[in-house]
Amino acid sequence: MRQIPEGFQREDLQGETSSKNEFGALDWVGMSGVQMPVRFSHQDLGVVTEMARVDAFVSLDKVDQRGIHMSRVYEKIQQAFLTDGIWSYDSLAGLASETLQTQEGASERVSLKLAFDYPILQKALVSEGRGWRSYPVELQVEGSADELQVALVSEVMYSSTCPCSAGLARELNYEAFQKRFADHDEVSIEEALGFMKSKAAMAGTPHAQRSLAKWKVAVRPGFENALSLVSELICGLESGLQTQVQTLVKREDEKEFARLNAENLMFCEDAARKAKGYFMAQSELLAFQCQVVHKESLHPHDAVAFVSQGEMPKFK
Repeated sequence: MRQIPEGFQREDLQGETSSKNEFGALDWVGMSGVQMPVRFSHQDLGVVTEMARVDAFVSLDKVDQRGIHMSRVYEKIQQAFLTDGIWSYDSLAGLASETLQTQEGASERVSLKLAFDYPILQKALVSEGRGWRSYPVELQVEGSADELQVALVSEVMYSSTCPCSAGLARELNYEAFQKRFADHDEVSIEEALGFMKSKAAMAGTPHAQRSLAKWKVAVRPGFENALSLVSELICGLESGLQTQVQTLVKREDEKEFARLNAENLMFCEDAARKAKGYFMAQSELLAFQCQVVHKESLHPHDAVAFVSQGEMPKFK
């Protein structure tokens, strides 16, 4: 390591002040995409370690200070996530408080976001098969040392079959039946069933698409288990939509999936209302917002709908 020449002092450019007050306050300064391992308790896997992406910002309220102490923020993140401790809300709230303390009074507000993939074991619809799904999760806290706001973010994937297209397919199938037996005064049950099993009976099929429900909810500060709540919201919303994408699929599972799609024809408006009804029934939530996106197979553009209730925190 190089020796610092005698009489030489390092410049503290971050803490540099100006008597002319030429710097001014800044809303947020910090880092995004910091990679850290996060350890958490999982109901099926025990203690799990995942690579997380951390965003950490503080306000710069001291108008005559040039910048924040960036390396101190990084060190606090590193200390928090490179320990053997299990992640909890308390650890994230503690990190928020300690991050503010590193700025020695220059910052009054802090914003932290922890993003990683959360695994959920999904059971097949009918068979005994099971398979893993990975869900993107974000945990956010923002506020002052005395008051933090908390939000959880994730999304679920499902299938949406167009009601209009389903109606047109039924019309085509009806016309095919009518054409096949146009010269018959009577049609026996055996003849009708035979036709229904033939390729000709499927004159048209409705279009369906892989769809997303992206949601963000505000919850009370100090909740005991954020990840447990995220998992419950993911599984609950999937059950409400009823056509969630599958993992391991056998013939009987795919048949059931086709039945569920036929029973739950959805425009994006229908899916948004289902999501709204589900979130409104969750007493733990202070507010929510949800965007549903149907990635159209008929059009080159998407069909989108939004729902919300309550006042969401205006995070960085």
